Amino acid sequence: MTTLTTTTTTTQARAPEEEREFWDELNASYEYAYRDNALKTACVEAAISLLLLLALELENSSSEPSLRVLDVGCGTGVPVARMLDAAAGGTRRIRVAGIDASPAMVALARVRVPGGDFAVADMTTCDFSPRPFRSSSSSRDKEDEEEEEEQKLAGVFIMFSHLGLSYAAFADVAFRCAAALRPGGILAIGQCPCDAYVAASSSSGSGSEEGGQDQVGDGDGDGDGDGDGDGETNNTRSSSSYYVENLDIPFWGKPFPTLAFSERGLLDFLRSMGLEVVYNDVGVFRPNRPGGGEGFAPEHQQYAIARRPPATTADGGDGGRKPGLRPRLVSKKAPA
Repeated sequence: MTTLTTTTTTTQARAPEEEREFWDELNASYEYAYRDNALKTACVEAAISLLLLLALELENSSSEPSLRVLDVGCGTGVPVARMLDAAAGGTRRIRVAGIDASPAMVALARVRVPGGDFAVADMTTCDFSPRPFRSSSSSRDKEDEEEEEEQKLAGVFIMFSHLGLSYAAFADVAFRCAAALRPGGILAIGQCPCDAYVAASSSSGSGSEEGGQDQVGDGDGDGDGDGDGDGETNNTRSSSSYYVENLDIPFWGKPFPTLAFSERGLLDFLRSMGLEVVYNDVGVFRPNRPGGGEGFAPEHQQYAIARRPPATTADGGDGGRKPGLRPRLVSKKAPA
């Protein structure tokens, strides 16, 4: 059991209409502010390497392997969609698509990445399945199943586009994205880990409303704080698995109500979907300020890539899904 002390205030999350207007107004300024992010670029480069490796593996079974990749919350298409499109080298080896709730952002993405397919859509209601209108009663033979697997996504990128969602809403999006991945497909997520923004104490005890202290468990009952149930603390920079909703994290010079996992919590969240974590990087990035001058406040960022196992286990299992790894909520209280 770990006691967390929160000292930031809670800002009311925006309504969907306000959210769209907010990103529409940022538009190209957002692209400028985050264009020099080496952490994000390194993650996308690692993801591209995994996608190209998957394409090579598929060449033995398909004369023209084509990998469908989706950028969820694509913004202006820079840098994620543009890097993916460039990696295709003018071929159809990687087919890039993107969705965003902001019409202005999508309009820019179509200009920035002419080879991509972009649409205005809400990630919480978007259908990521390859054949969303197939009737459950339709007859399916082995050939149909193989074709459907080929139409599944080879990669999904969710780079800071989910931060305004609740945990329940984001979990629904992420699980549907994971289910839409083909064997060997990857899910890449970028976030601000809450370890850097929530003060943690190793002492235990009862929570206090007046003191703003909340009890946090790792959910496995072994007391080691790492959430895997083995009684041993794993060697990670954060040994606690949790998330916080509506945590005020600086964005564009103002507090932004954010869904944030601890570093460990994000990795456990990915593993809880039966995915294998193959990349994890944490660092600090300072966004450029439009118009020049000193940049915005530095942001702690985490980038993780997880892969769907190439095939299910021999006994028909899910390739190692561990439900006990799901991070637990830290209820966040405003100070008196």
